[in-house]
Amino acid sequence: MRPKDSLDEGHLIENALIKVPLDEAAKAIKQGGKHIEKELTGVQASLASLTSLSPARGGQAAALSELSRLTTRLQGLKRKLEVQHSAEEKALSRAQARLSQLCAAQEAAAA
Repeated sequence: MRPKDSLDEGHLIENALIKVPLDEAAKAIKQGGKHIEKELTGVQASLASLTSLSPARGGQAAALSELSRLTTRLQGLKRKLEVQHSAEEKALSRAQARLSQLCAAQEAAAA
C-alpha cells in the first residue's frame, strides 16, 4: 500500500469522526425548529380564539384560564429548548475537540 493511499484512508476515517457530531447537532437544531413551529402555531390559534370570548358571558374567566394554560405550554417549550440547546452545545463541543485533536496531530506529524 502506498503512503498516499493510507493517507486517503485516514482522511476518510477522520471525516466520519467529524461528521457524526455535526450531523447530531444539525438534527437537534432541526427538531428544535419543529417544536417551536408546532407550539407557536397552537399558541397563535388559542390567542385568536380568545378574541371571540365575550366578557359579559363569563368569557373573562375562560380567557384567564386559557392564558394560564398557554403560559404553562410556553414554559414547557422553554424547558424542551433548554435541553435541546445543551445537546447542541455538547455535539458542537465534541466536534471542536475532535478538530483540535486533528490539528495537533497534523502539527506533530509535520514537525
